[in-house]
Amino acid sequence: MGEVVSLAEARAERARAAELSSRVVMHPALRWVRAGDPVWAHRRLRDGRTACGKTGPLTLADRTVARCPGCYRAAQR
Repeated sequence: MGEVVSLAEARAERARAAELSSRVVMHPALRWVRAGDPVWAHRRLRDGRTACGKTGPLTLADRTVARCPGCYRAAQR
C-alpha cells in the first residue's frame, strides 16, 4: 500500500516542485540548439533569445554539439 499523506503536504510539495521546475530551464549548464541550426549550442537568455542575439524555437542540445562562440564569449565578458 502507499503512504498516507496529508492533502496540505501534497499541495505544498507540488507547489515547490513547480517553482523549482520553472528555474531549471535557465540553468547555466543547459545548452540549446535553434531549429534549423543544429551546428551550435547556444546559451539561452530569460527572454527566449540566445546570448548571441539569434531568435527562434530552442530545444535542448546534445552534449556533442559545439558551443556557439558568440554566446559563450558574451558570457565571459
